[in-house]
Amino acid sequence: MRIQQIMLVPLAAFGLATGHALQDDGGADAALQARFGALEARLAQTEAYLQAQAKAAEALSAKLKEAEEAGFTSGINFRSREILVGAWRAQIKATTSGVPGAKTAAPAEKKQPVGD
Repeated sequence: MRIQQIMLVPLAAFGLATGHALQDDGGADAALQARFGALEARLAQTEAYLQAQAKAAEALSAKLKEAEEAGFTSGINFRSREILVGAWRAQIKATTSGVPGAKTAAPAEKKQPVGD
């Protein structure tokens, strides 16, 4: 949860710098707590969305492999299909790399011969 750590540092510094004022004013402290809670909820939603995108990219990768095995990149103008598959693989790699909140690293894509 690197993003949470990044967010906590400025909030902690703000709290230390104005700690006395926040203790005297319960309304400001409550407002800050509410805002922080809303930001945490937003972060959780963002992580869930990104996890779903990574899962969809993995499913797409499996279907691309299946299409290649079924002969998608063979035949007339096969090079255009190789380019398309390469672009999809690049998108999958970008979508599944460095996903916030990921429990494990994205699986490494095995280099497959194109058109075989």
